[in-house]
Amino acid sequence: MTGILLSLIPLITWGAGDYIAAKGARNTNTYSLNMFLVIIGTLFIVPIALCFGTPALYGKEIVLFLIASLFFNGGFLTMLNGFKYGPTGIVAPIANSYALITTIISIVLLGDTVVPATVVGIMVIVAGIGLVSYSKPKAGEFKDLKRTLVSSILALFIFGIGFSFLGEASTQNWYQNVVLAQLAGVVNAFFIWLILQRKNRLRDFRTIAKQPLYYIGGIIGGVGLLGMSAAFQYSDSIAIPTAIGAAAPLVTALLAYKIDHEHLTLTQRFATLLIVGGIVTLAL
Repeated sequence: MTGILLSLIPLITWGAGDYIAAKGARNTNTYSLNMFLVIIGTLFIVPIALCFGTPALYGKEIVLFLIASLFFNGGFLTMLNGFKYGPTGIVAPIANSYALITTIISIVLLGDTVVPATVVGIMVIVAGIGLVSYSKPKAGEFKDLKRTLVSSILALFIFGIGFSFLGEASTQNWYQNVVLAQLAGVVNAFFIWLILQRKNRLRDFRTIAKQPLYYIGGIIGGVGLLGMSAAFQYSDSIAIPTAIGAAAPLVTALLAYKIDHEHLTLTQRFATLLIVGGIVTLAL
C-alpha cells in the first residue's frame, strides 16, 4: 500500500509539471526555460538525496549519465516545441510514450524476452499515435498539425534512447543515481543554453526567474522523482509504481481541460487514452 501511495506523487507532480512546461513553452524561450527548471529541480533534489549518502564517482558511469541527460534535455526541448504548436492533451501522451522505444531497444540490443503484454502495449501505443495523426482537428485548434506530431513523436524517440542509457548508468543506490543524473542534467542544460540560445540569454533567464510558476514546476518535477524512487523501495515490484506514474499525461490533459478549456475531439480523447493505456501495459 505504501508503494502505491508513493506512486501517486509522480503521477500528480509529473503531470502538473508537464502542464506548467507547456504554459512556459508558449510564453518564454525554451532553452532558458529548460535550464531554469533543471537548476531549480537540482537545487531541491540534490540536498535531499545527499542526506542518504554521496555517490561514488566512476568514469564510465559519469559518461553514461552525461549521455543520458543530453538525450533528456533534447527530448524535453523537443516536447516543448510540440507544446508551442498543438494541444497539451495530445503532445504530453505521445512524448511520454518513450517506454515504447526503451522496450524495443531492450529487446533488440539487450535480448530481453518478448511477452504478450509487451506486444499489446506496443500495438496500442502505435494505434493511438496513428489515430491522433489521422484525426481531424477542430478549426483553429492547431497552429501547425504536422509540426506538433513530428515534435511529439521525435521527443518520444529521444526520451526512449535517453532512458536506455540511464538504465546502463544507474549502478548505485537510487539516491546516488539521482545526484549524478541531476548534476549531469545541469551541465548539459547549461551548454545547450549557452550554445543554442545566442540572443537575450540573461534577459530571458531573468524574465523566467520572476515567475513563481516556474519555481513550482522545477520543484514538483523533483518531488516526482523522489516519490518514484521511494515507491520503488517500498514496492515488491517496480512494475506497479512505473505503471501508475506512466498515467501522468492524463493529469496533464485534465489540467489543460480544466484551466485552459482545451477541448479535444472524441477521437483525440480516445487516442490519448489508448496511448496512456499502452504505456501502462508496457510498464506492467
